Amino acid sequence: MNQIITPDEYYKATVKLAKIIKKEFKTDIIVPIMNGGLLPCAILTEELNIKDVRPINVFRKGNKREIVYDIQGNIKNKKIILLDDLIPENHGLGFKIVKKILENRGAIVKTASPFIGKNSNVDFFVEIVNLEIDLFWKPQRIGDRF
Repeated sequence: MNQIITPDEYYKATVKLAKIIKKEFKTDIIVPIMNGGLLPCAILTEELNIKDVRPINVFRKGNKREIVYDIQGNIKNKKIILLDDLIPENHGLGFKIVKKILENRGAIVKTASPFIGKNSNVDFFVEIVNLEIDLFWKPQRIGDRF
């Protein structure tokens, strides 16, 4: 049976994530990966008092990733938090691709997610969770488990 993270648990974890980020990284821009990163982004913008939010959308088909909506404006020398709702175990391919693209544009990029799976390479997180996890707002899709 999958673990389900409740809205209250997710909110508390995201507030805790904001506190971790605030201590370690002066953020200029939050870049949420659509659509999952939008929920924690709403919480982080309040907690970190960040007004500059620039979403990005990455289309996933198997092992291929493609940016279908790119962030807007100049990001050179900006400190960016790249954010998603959950990075499963041994995953984060979209994160890696987007991080590299943003860094190639001159940004200083740190990755963040309240929950990650084992062996996920994320700079800021709150909890490592079991792979069998469901987020309350997100139906499972084919390919989520591999």
